[in-house]
Amino acid sequence: MTKESKAEGCIYIILNGTNPNEIKIGLTVDPPQRLKSLFSTSVPAPFIPKKIWYVDDMREAEKIAHCYMDGHRINKKREFFFLVTPSMSHQWAKPDSEMCGFDSADFYIDQYAEVIEEHWSSNGINFKRINVASCFKSKWNN
Repeated sequence: MTKESKAEGCIYIILNGTNPNEIKIGLTVDPPQRLKSLFSTSVPAPFIPKKIWYVDDMREAEKIAHCYMDGHRINKKREFFFLVTPSMSHQWAKPDSEMCGFDSADFYIDQYAEVIEEHWSSNGINFKRINVASCFKSKWNN
């Protein structure tokens, strides 16, 4: 990828507001607006923002994150992922609903985010963690 084709922006992880075992990993230049647009697409509850990073190459960063999470992908054509896959819950002999409720979702998200950051670092992606709460109170929210 050439330097000219890089686009700075944000990568986000959002949690399904009705199913704590489903996340979406995507890219945007305006996280609050993106969250609003996703809620207006006929979902029963708003998504819950969990992680946001400012990256120097959002397309490559998203591609790396999706590649790492590929075994968790719900639909090969979409950007939605299970936190606990059906095969993981089968292996541990527990239903995924028992393994990944809203209380434990943050644990899994933190673990996956840490590994995604490691992959970015090893692939030369510069990133900065953004505080989710401050992001939604920032200039983007005006």
